[in-house]
Amino acid sequence: MSPSGDGNDQRINRSRALWGALALGALVSGCALTNPPPAHHAPTRAVQPPPPAAKPPAEPTPTHNATPTAPAVTAPPPAAAEAHTATVESTTESPSNPFQPLPTSVVLTPALRALLLQTQSYEAAKDFDAADACLTRAVRIGAQNPWVWIKKAELRLAQADRPQAAAYARKAKVLALHDHEAAQRATALIAEAVKSTP
Repeated sequence: MSPSGDGNDQRINRSRALWGALALGALVSGCALTNPPPAHHAPTRAVQPPPPAAKPPAEPTPTHNATPTAPAVTAPPPAAAEAHTATVESTTESPSNPFQPLPTSVVLTPALRALLLQTQSYEAAKDFDAADACLTRAVRIGAQNPWVWIKKAELRLAQADRPQAAAYARKAKVLALHDHEAAQRATALIAEAVKSTP
């Protein structure tokens, strides 16, 4: 081959290599323009919003129909008012309650004890007729017992029959020679009966 032919071949080869490089460069730069690489940013942490503050409890909204709540003055219950009235009436009629419970230390026959306890329950219910009937039977079986006459005196005092109450209490005091408690109760009944007797 001639030297000029080699030079031409070398030039052609260089031109081809140059065009190949240019084509490759254009191809790479075209890809770079169509798909730009993602920008490298510093990784960011997701910022979370602060927790909501606790809300104070909502005050109830006043309604137009609501009335202001003022402390009301309440009247005593009817039962308490009746009890108070009964107490006032009893204190105006007689200064003290004439009925006293039968002492547990009193020695009585079972029948007499039952009659006197039944008399007390009738007295508490203010059923004076039934109490008097019980005491009439008690006199039949225990006329020598001072507590029978004490109960009769209490009943007459509650019925405002003071002279008869004093008479029964005196009889009880006479019978209570060996019963100190019965003698004391009879003396108190006599004093209560005679203090307002005309």
